[in-house]
Amino acid sequence: LLVLVRMIEGLSLGAEYSRSIAWSVETSPQQTRGFLASVTAAGATVGFISGSLVATVIDHFIPITAMNAGGWRIPFVIGSLLALLALMLRRSIQDSRPEGASSSITGQWHQVMTDWPAMLRLMGTVGVATAVFYAVGVYYVDEASRLDPANASLYNGINTVVQLFGLGMALLAGRCADRFSPLPLVRRSLLISMVLMVPGLLILAKGGPVSFAMGQAMVLLPIFFYSGVTPLLHPLFFPGGSRCASFSFSYSLVVAVVGGTAPIVSTWLRDLKGWPNGLILYLLILAIPAFWAWSSGPRHLRFQGQD
Repeated sequence: LLVLVRMIEGLSLGAEYSRSIAWSVETSPQQTRGFLASVTAAGATVGFISGSLVATVIDHFIPITAMNAGGWRIPFVIGSLLALLALMLRRSIQDSRPEGASSSITGQWHQVMTDWPAMLRLMGTVGVATAVFYAVGVYYVDEASRLDPANASLYNGINTVVQLFGLGMALLAGRCADRFSPLPLVRRSLLISMVLMVPGLLILAKGGPVSFAMGQAMVLLPIFFYSGVTPLLHPLFFPGGSRCASFSFSYSLVVAVVGGTAPIVSTWLRDLKGWPNGLILYLLILAIPAFWAWSSGPRHLRFQGQD
C-alpha cells in the first residue's frame, strides 16, 4: 500500500513540478525569467533538504524502538500539512496557456506524440543530473549510514548542509542565465560537473565523514548549478499549447526510470558485480545524451517568439 501511495504521489509531483516551471517561464519578465524559474525549481530542493533535516533530527532524538513503533510516520504528517499549503497556493494561479490551445485529453495526447523528438532531448538533459543526485544524495547517504550507524545523523546532517549550499548554487545559476547566454552556460556547467564528478566519487568511496563531505560537495554542487540553468530552457523545448503535457510526461518518465533506479544500479554495480567504480562509468554514459541534446544549438528550441 505504501509503495502504491508513493507512486501516485510521484505522478502528481512530476506533473506539478514541471507545470510550475512552465508557468514561471511563461509569465515572468524576460530580464528575471531565469532566476524566477530557478526559484520555482528550487522548491523541490527545499523539499529534499527538509526531508534530510527531518531525518537528521529523528535519527538524533528518537530511539530506534520508538521509530519502529510509529515514529516513521512523523515525516508523512509534516509532508501532508505542506501539501495542503501547496493546494491553497495552486488554486489562486491563473492559466497561462495560449488562446486556441486544446484542453481535451485527446488533443493533448496527440500533441505529446508529435513532440517526441523534443521530449527525447529533454530526457537526455535530465537523466544524468537526476541519476547523480539520487546516487550521491540518496544511495551514498544510506550506504554511509549503514556502514557507520553511529554517525548516521552526521551523514544526514552533512547531506543537508551540502544541499543548502546547492540551493544557493541553483539560484546563482538562474541569475547567471539572465545575464549571460543560457545555452553556452548550460553546456559548460554540464562539462564542469562531469569533470569534477570523477574525483568526487573516488573521494566519496573512501568512507568517513570528511571524505563524505568533500566528495558530496564536489559532485553535487556543480550539478545543482547545472540544474539551476535548465529550468529556463526546458519549457522552451515545446510550443505553448502542449508545453505542460509534453514537459511533464518526459520529465516525470526520465526521473522515475533513471533517477528511481540510480540507487539500485549503484548497489548492483558495487555489491553484486564487484565494480567499485562502475557508478562513474554509468554516470558518464548518461552524460552522452545530455551533451548531444545541448550541442545541437537553439534551432531545436522553440523560444517565446516562435510560440
